[in-house]
Amino acid sequence: MEKVKIAVVGCGSIGKVQALALKNIDECEICALYNRHLDKAQALAQELDLNVPIFDDFDNLLASNLVQAVTICTSPDLHCSMTLKALEHNLHVIVEKPMAKSVFECEQMIELAKKKQRLLSVICQNRYRTINQNLKALYEKDLIGKVCEASVDSLWWRGQHYYDPAWRGTWQVEGGGCLMSHAIHQLDLMLWILGRPKSVEASMYNFNHQNSECEDEVHALFHYPNFNLSFVCSLNHHQERQEITIHGEKGLLSSPFKVGSYVPLPNGYPQENTKFKDEIIKAYEALPKLQVEGHQAQLQAFIEAILGKRAPEATGEEGRDALMLVTALYKTCVLKEEVSLPLDKDDEFCFHDKRVKLMPHFHEKKISLETTDSLKISLGS
Repeated sequence: MEKVKIAVVGCGSIGKVQALALKNIDECEICALYNRHLDKAQALAQELDLNVPIFDDFDNLLASNLVQAVTICTSPDLHCSMTLKALEHNLHVIVEKPMAKSVFECEQMIELAKKKQRLLSVICQNRYRTINQNLKALYEKDLIGKVCEASVDSLWWRGQHYYDPAWRGTWQVEGGGCLMSHAIHQLDLMLWILGRPKSVEASMYNFNHQNSECEDEVHALFHYPNFNLSFVCSLNHHQERQEITIHGEKGLLSSPFKVGSYVPLPNGYPQENTKFKDEIIKAYEALPKLQVEGHQAQLQAFIEAILGKRAPEATGEEGRDALMLVTALYKTCVLKEEVSLPLDKDDEFCFHDKRVKLMPHFHEKKISLETTDSLKISLGS
């Protein structure tokens, strides 16, 4: 069996998640690890019984010619530069979200991948969950009729120590707060299922994270041609929940899966439409279930695309579109006016250094640790 040789670049919490997933994929082999702190890579290699070369210099890894592909699990400020270097060495790349710190950097990555004829994919593991695959399938069947309204919740809880690492909670390095680090996954799902809105207006705040310059809560309204979508992202929610709900003329669909439907009584008040609910539930139960989900399912798709067994998925262009949506949210929060989509490529908010100068600093970052322990993390659904 032909196997794709891959390196895990960044051996923190998400690197471990990906390494565990890759070990379960028959068509690939982890052939190298990289981390700027060798002890983290060594600990991961020992924990996962990986007898592979370990690098603390990315250029040396690339020069080793040990791998055909890399999965980049580092802090966001390194995503673009590492991707460009890997592509210059003719490697396929899959990179964690956010794809980069700016739309401009995304365009650089996309163009070089095209020039080098290499795959560029962006992690969006929530697409690869049965519930979200089936929500999209049911929505595309037009079972609920014309959409009347929708909502997206990206609700998390993070304690004060979450922002201890030096790269977190800074506009310059992390690129943003809860929008950039957490909500971008749910916003990607929104784009994947409902398409791009025509405009957005929003407000952002930092209510409870004093070691972060950036936002910890955002409230937004996305305007689609025939309906509006309300969006909330928070790091202050004590019941972590990621949810998409679509209300149509005939009923609602939601991930996590639930269905509801009313018909009117003679006075216009609601009466439950149990027949329609049963039809939707039956249609949902008839849909297939993914054999594997999350990171493993997406990494499997990436490996199979390299081997020519399936078309590329979660492309660089799609990663850029999700980041453009985040950028538009930042723009509307700063300007306090409705912002149209797509953004012009020359928009100053599409360039990292220009955008950083425009962003509010909610707090001064006073704790900046170079490295922290790799502990269990919540990935949402």
